[in-house]
Amino acid sequence: MGDCVLAVWTNRSAGDQRTLGTAQGVPEAVPPGLAVRRVNQLHGADVVVDTPVSGSSCESGPARAGARWPGADAIVSHDEGSCLAILTADCAAVALGSAEGVFGAVHVGWRGLVAGVVENAVGAMADLGASDVSAGLGPCIHPCCYRFEAPELDLLAGRYGQDVRTVTAREEPALDLPLAVRRALTLAGARVTVDIDRCTACGDDTFSYRARQDEQRQTLLVWLDRAAR
Repeated sequence: MGDCVLAVWTNRSAGDQRTLGTAQGVPEAVPPGLAVRRVNQLHGADVVVDTPVSGSSCESGPARAGARWPGADAIVSHDEGSCLAILTADCAAVALGSAEGVFGAVHVGWRGLVAGVVENAVGAMADLGASDVSAGLGPCIHPCCYRFEAPELDLLAGRYGQDVRTVTAREEPALDLPLAVRRALTLAGARVTVDIDRCTACGDDTFSYRARQDEQRQTLLVWLDRAAR
């Protein structure tokens, strides 16, 4: 992914990481001095553009009184001082990077796919000057465990190819979410260069609401490698 760094926090024994934004909640993977930026995820298509002076996203360090995260499911930035964070259980977490130093993090479930969050995120990066976007796909639910039926399945199959329509391990109708996300990225003009091919519902080291009703979440973290720039 070029100069971008992707870290996926998936260790169940480490506990929930939804406390990002407080000094105690920032995973050790985040380099010192970076401000953690995140959004209030809504399963939609809105994208937040993070800037050094925006102040609209959560920062690491003591939480500010009354601070609120903007409602969106993607965040993009060109600020070397920011670390972007997305929380997921069974939805897909997507990291985006470019040689121009523009990077992003996207929360993608089936509603986000329908709404166009992937295309909007890649488009927002292009608006910031990115010309060649690479993508990394974190763990998410796979078709073996993802029962999913019409009419939404018909809609997604029509948009991203009939082969995203498949069956579960029990031969029930299913959506191949990682394949659909990869197709959305390709159609948006991004290249998938990292794919952590792991089902959150099958794995014993990932959180899954659908399989186990876990309230905890994985955290995807994306930042620029300052040493490489």
